[in-house]
Amino acid sequence: EEGKVEPTADLAKILHQRGIALRDLGKSAASVRDHSEAVVLYRRLVEQMGQSDTTIDLATALNDRGTALRVQGKLSDAVLDLDQAVELCTSLVEKHGRSTDTVSLAMSLNNRANVLGDLGKLADALDDYDKAIALYTRLIDEEGRKDLTSQLVTGLNNRGIVLLQQGKTQQAVQELEEAVDLCNSLGAQEPGTDMANGLAVGLNVLAKVYGTSNAARFHDSAKAIEYATRACELTNHQNADLLDTLATVYAATRDFHAAYRWLAKSVQLGPDDPKSERATRLEYYRQMKSRMRAD
Repeated sequence: EEGKVEPTADLAKILHQRGIALRDLGKSAASVRDHSEAVVLYRRLVEQMGQSDTTIDLATALNDRGTALRVQGKLSDAVLDLDQAVELCTSLVEKHGRSTDTVSLAMSLNNRANVLGDLGKLADALDDYDKAIALYTRLIDEEGRKDLTSQLVTGLNNRGIVLLQQGKTQQAVQELEEAVDLCNSLGAQEPGTDMANGLAVGLNVLAKVYGTSNAARFHDSAKAIEYATRACELTNHQNADLLDTLATVYAATRDFHAAYRWLAKSVQLGPDDPKSERATRLEYYRQMKSRMRAD
């Protein structure tokens, strides 16, 4: 109903929620369409109907549309949406100082950092991760928001990955180990939880560093296998990328029997492509396994 606040707000909320559901189903184009309609309605509520209390809803819809646009590879458009989300959330935090607005700001900063990293703007991505991590840390330490720990772990992991991309291996390892220690201190043992998934990501990245680094001070085959194994356990051995890492670190020790076993499972879980890099490597592991048995 035109000019009516309540029906407009209800419709915006429904579209926004459906957009999130479509995103989770992998339907990014449909998700963007619903988020776009929600953004139009929320903007009308804020700018034309004087419903300033829905500003946070507008910011959240922009954030969610930005993440969906990233999935589509429309990175410039994603940054524009996330810029607006960060700006709106920042103004709300400065005006009200509410915990909920601070959480939304941290989330938008983290998501913008992800896109900036995709664009190769590593320094800008690192700056956003720094800000998001500082906000999550403050909320956890000062307001007791332990429920945000998995988001903090995600931020630490993401910042560590960017530091690796910048060639700052020592700093990256320290960052990632901090995330691992934080998860371990909170007992992140149950597969499938956000905390366990965050721990698995950190362990996986560290396993790659320890298992494949050419620098003697970082190379640690035993720790690489330990970390990669635990990452796979935390994901019930159902993540093809993590299984690939486990195979890679075993291959680095010339244990091609274990490498073949885990890469075979990774290939089985992934797309059926006999010409893929993993399939090619699997054949190499098979040949090396047979050769070592013959020797």
